[in-house]
Amino acid sequence: MSSFSTPTIRALAVHEVPCDDAEWRKQIDSFYDSEGLLKETAAYRARLIPIALIEVEVSGADERFDVGDFTQEMELADEETWQVAYDEAFLAPDGQSLVRRDIGCADAVSGGRICFFFHFYDPLRPMLWTYGEFECPAPTPLPAHLAALVPYQSI
Repeated sequence: MSSFSTPTIRALAVHEVPCDDAEWRKQIDSFYDSEGLLKETAAYRARLIPIALIEVEVSGADERFDVGDFTQEMELADEETWQVAYDEAFLAPDGQSLVRRDIGCADAVSGGRICFFFHFYDPLRPMLWTYGEFECPAPTPLPAHLAALVPYQSI
């Protein structure tokens, strides 16, 4: 009988990345036309966080693990338009230093601390990942050390 570890994830934090009105408009315009997100209800748009930095701790992941699988259902949107993790970084276990930051840097790792940017984060919906779904803690302001380690780079 072989033993397999069950992949686990722990959402450590969701940080709101500062976003002025011009950046918010740029994000909407880059992803949606007048038939997309702009049709959503005002209440839905009001609860969205335009840009979030999400920190997670993964363990027991196998070769299927892909950071690009981090997504979230978007109300009234087709699945192909749902947002996915963007500009990920692999962090030291304490989250105080950067191990690596480039596309795919955390894919197929068995575990560790990862952060990624996520556009249009909805705090009322679970996040999805390679192995299912998970809940995140309430959003908090972006800490200065993370803003310095992984500065947001606009699309």
